Amino acid sequence: MSNFTSNFHPGSSKRLYNLVRIWFPFLFISSVVIFPSVKGTTPAYILSFISFPFALSSFYRLQYFLTFTKIFLLFFSYYLVGQIGVILFDVAPPRNLALINSNASNLFLETSHLTQSIYLLPGFFLFLFIRYYWEDRYFKYVNVGIALLCFYGMYEWVFYFLFHKNGDFLSNRLFGSDEDSIGSFFQTLSFSGVSVLRMKSLTGEPSMFAFTLLPFWAFYTKTKQSFMMYLTLACLVLSTSTSSILGFLIFFISNFSFQFKRTISIRKIAIYMFFLVAIIYVGYKAWEVLGTLYWFVFDKITLKHVSGVVRFSSVVNAINYWYELPFFSKCFGIGFGTIRTTDMTSTLLVNTGFLGLIMFVLLFSVPIIRMKGKSLEELGLKRALLIILIVSMISVPEFSYLSLWFFLGLAYPFNSETTDSSKIIKT
Repeated sequence: MSNFTSNFHPGSSKRLYNLVRIWFPFLFISSVVIFPSVKGTTPAYILSFISFPFALSSFYRLQYFLTFTKIFLLFFSYYLVGQIGVILFDVAPPRNLALINSNASNLFLETSHLTQSIYLLPGFFLFLFIRYYWEDRYFKYVNVGIALLCFYGMYEWVFYFLFHKNGDFLSNRLFGSDEDSIGSFFQTLSFSGVSVLRMKSLTGEPSMFAFTLLPFWAFYTKTKQSFMMYLTLACLVLSTSTSSILGFLIFFISNFSFQFKRTISIRKIAIYMFFLVAIIYVGYKAWEVLGTLYWFVFDKITLKHVSGVVRFSSVVNAINYWYELPFFSKCFGIGFGTIRTTDMTSTLLVNTGFLGLIMFVLLFSVPIIRMKGKSLEELGLKRALLIILIVSMISVPEFSYLSLWFFLGLAYPFNSETTDSSKIIKT
């Protein structure tokens, strides 16, 4: 087993290891909460908050605390600058966009700014924990969490196929003021008269399920973890999410271009031709099934599907609103957590301004560019980061899903002087 450089002190390793054994298997579950009336009490979030005092009592507590302080001060200072613009230019709340707080009458120090910022904290804590205290043996518990997500999703899928009922008995997270508004969408798709469930497991909805699994699938393909790779691939296909299709395209295009940059061989061309012929053959034999899936995706893109219309209008309205803002607010936004559209680009553009959007892109681009791809694991991590960035920018405006912060935490130590980038996780 090749080690990802571990930053831990022997005296604190046992405490952190015991925390990880409880924390990481639940890291990606977002539709189950300890207290249903409190939306943010998922096991992963609660344990993320608990990790903070654990980290502060461990060997690298000074570096951990200083980095957390820098992140907090940067975020808070940037937010205050944006709020100054809201006051100076008397910026009014948007009327044709989905406000996080639908009752907001003004934008200055809006309550949703605080609540949404609190949802960032578990991600920050996970990022810092992995940056300073990661050990390669922790990855087996990450795999347990991914496998749990996949197998529960498969159970739901088979249960619906057999009984045509929702088999999800764990999801209990509530959204909105409606007590019956469980935060887990039950969506089906009909193939040639056969109704099947769009797999979402314990993430709430198919697109979030795909967003969680895609970077892990990309990572597994490069780290030669065959079972996990095929397991996540099967679940991504069964989600029938356009985010999955987008992720596959990003992966294969980036992989294809990278391979051609290195060497072009008859063997590689033959492999690609084989897969092309196989896809055509399967498409010919199962044209009804693939046709249904094709038109489901195509209707979204061409706005014939309700989801496509909503997504497009939401993005257009957000960009129009941003364009009409004063120049100062164009740069710094109207406040993190004000609106939520159907993609990260327009959401950040309005909430944090053009500069905030640039910072988000740089957060992923810097490690992607700096990592040289000297090992298969490093290549897998580059692909995972690229998929998270592009999929979130285009179709998933979620910053609170911990898979995003997990991979960022893995990526950033590679840029430090104490890290050998050729030694990355391998289980």
